[in-house]
Amino acid sequence: MSDINITPLTDPVAIVHIPIFLIHIYTTKIYWTLDRASEESPEFFNITSNRIEMAIFGSIEMILHEWSNFADEEVLINSSWRVFEISSGDDGDVGNYDSPHLRQVSAPLARAGISILYQSSYFTDFLLVKADDFDKAEGIFAEQGWHVDAEPLPTTPRRQSQLLSPLSPTMRTPTRTTPAPATPQPEITVISSPLAFVGFCRNAEQQAEEKIRKFLVWPERVYETLSIRPTEDGAADTSPSNGVAVEEGDRRPFISYTRNEDGASLVTEIRILRAIFPEGGRHEVDLQSGGELGEGWDDHLSDKGTYDVQRTGTRTWSSSDDGAVVLNTPPCETSGGLEQEGMQSLSPPCPDESQDVEPGFNEEERQRGSKMCLQLDLRGVSDREHDEVEGDRGAYHLDNPGLLTRFSDLLTSTGSSPIRMLYSSTFHTANILVEARDVKRAKGLLEKRRKSGEWPTSI
Repeated sequence: MSDINITPLTDPVAIVHIPIFLIHIYTTKIYWTLDRASEESPEFFNITSNRIEMAIFGSIEMILHEWSNFADEEVLINSSWRVFEISSGDDGDVGNYDSPHLRQVSAPLARAGISILYQSSYFTDFLLVKADDFDKAEGIFAEQGWHVDAEPLPTTPRRQSQLLSPLSPTMRTPTRTTPAPATPQPEITVISSPLAFVGFCRNAEQQAEEKIRKFLVWPERVYETLSIRPTEDGAADTSPSNGVAVEEGDRRPFISYTRNEDGASLVTEIRILRAIFPEGGRHEVDLQSGGELGEGWDDHLSDKGTYDVQRTGTRTWSSSDDGAVVLNTPPCETSGGLEQEGMQSLSPPCPDESQDVEPGFNEEERQRGSKMCLQLDLRGVSDREHDEVEGDRGAYHLDNPGLLTRFSDLLTSTGSSPIRMLYSSTFHTANILVEARDVKRAKGLLEKRRKSGEWPTSI
């Protein structure tokens, strides 16, 4: 793996944690954070959300400007982190289907006791270490024989000053009063719909910027539209197919959006990507993908037979939508001058069950691109001694070296058929992205280790 290129980025980064049940309160603030990010956090910006939380990664200056007045026992800000951009020509494939350098790069850092966070994207990967560990990590990379680009000089005095303005202890990790959970073991949930990575060059990302921004802030509007089924009289039936009420967290798709100075990456459900970027308009924004958005690519993995999200190991079955997907955006908040506007019709009709799989794709090719997300809830995994000192219960993995390496070792040490994985960190969760065909096997390995009582110290 000597062909790994590692580029240290200049701007220190902070992380904002927002519980999903509070997202509706902060939609306007999230929107304007996205609006500022292209100028205030150009080197690295990420939003990752799942059924538990949204995590926003951005420059310290921007995060403080936008979020310091909102930090409390629920909305948490953690800093200071530094970022390495990691790239290598692993397979010569289009897009990012596996991160062997994730395993290679994380292992020596784990041995050195350095905690990391990680974000996989369409074009490249980003590894975050605490600012105090940055120089040490850079030295370790050089010792491994990997090419480490010279650290870029700050382009403005403003960026340089960020390194000299650490947050106060209370802003670093606001005290949480949540009582300790009864069990230290995390829950593992398979988020059921298949996912895909897409990429945008810088110019293309600017063309699609507003559409992407609205989706990141209000994803449920697309999600709800995809769930509407026409009744016999033509009216829209919005009730859940199984008659069970769906909680707010279960209505949101997994999303990870990463942007830097070269472009942007978005991973979310394939059906939603098709809705936002219909086939006839994808060339207009120069959308790059591995072909997963083509009709027939993932039909066998759609909600007609996806892995059950209730952690039962069973399969669930439901019919797909037949009509065109239209996102009628309700009026947005007007605070800060945000215009009230709707979003246009976004998708061609979805394929029905009888539609043939597109010729030219074999089973392996179709499943290669489609990902599934295993969401590991780490809120119940805590280091009591660390929590008593830091007042940071539930953020165990932020100070637990080797966690990512142990996940990777577990999934890839499976004999002749290792499980390929990508990874996305948040404040309270680990999100492991595997090929759809491997999701049941991956979940079984994680559950077996969890039930063995060896979690988390030896996973």
